[in-house]
Amino acid sequence: MQKHLEIGLLIVLCGALSMEVASARSQSSAPKDPPPTPAAAAPPWPVLLGARVMLCERNRPVASRVVLVPDAATYLEQISKWSPLGQWPVLFEDDPGTAQFIRAFKPDEILRVPPTERLLPEDLEQRQRLATAVAKISFGAANPKIGFREHYEKLGWRPPGFVVTSMDDPAWTAGVALAAGRGLPLAFVDGDFGGPNRELPASRLRELELMIRDGARSTGYEWSGLGDDLDAVAVCRSLPGRCRMDVPAAAQVRLQGRSPGDGPYATMDAICRNDDGERWGYAGWIFGDEGR
Repeated sequence: MQKHLEIGLLIVLCGALSMEVASARSQSSAPKDPPPTPAAAAPPWPVLLGARVMLCERNRPVASRVVLVPDAATYLEQISKWSPLGQWPVLFEDDPGTAQFIRAFKPDEILRVPPTERLLPEDLEQRQRLATAVAKISFGAANPKIGFREHYEKLGWRPPGFVVTSMDDPAWTAGVALAAGRGLPLAFVDGDFGGPNRELPASRLRELELMIRDGARSTGYEWSGLGDDLDAVAVCRSLPGRCRMDVPAAAQVRLQGRSPGDGPYATMDAICRNDDGERWGYAGWIFGDEGR
């Protein structure tokens, strides 16, 4: 009797074991759901910045034409004739680099226009409003009184940066052309900070930085970190090329135990930084007379 019970128990255990093995085999042979695909990482901010610039360049054809102007007022009038359908170089006829540019560009036509009868206003605010209107009109604005952001949103355009200039500085011509041709908001930073061969004290650098930040805020776009709306700043005005700055402790890099000191540093490297020293943007610089 005992022997029969042991044999029966062994049969039951073997049967249970065979069922578990069969179940395991069936589970291993059944098709499994693929592992979840990880979310694609967002492209790095420099890639997005470059893509936005390329998008604008590819959708703004350049006509094979050069227009020669005699003065700044005529220059501004001719820039206002650009549109999303096309743009072309507008150059000062008496500038030394004009002939060199024409030889390299090889345009199909060269137009020389007479001076306009509409002079630039003397009042600084009126000049700023005029330059802003031209920049918007050249980028397809039907109503130049609306803000840059409202206008760009109607076009489905998000600018990669903004322009910093002053209508008291001759390099405003570059600022207006960049804003008009690349779809960039204009911000005005006035005041005498010194020439390119000068050195900017830390206190004046701080003042300049705060004015540039105010210009960024005035656009209505996000600007305070890399990868947001505004990452590029085109500075079109005279500034000292070197500066002194109070480097935040968290941003200091010591070499062989030596303190970095207060400079001098490159001004374009020192601006567009938050108070902790981290960048919120990268600046490029154009300065010189109107023709340059």
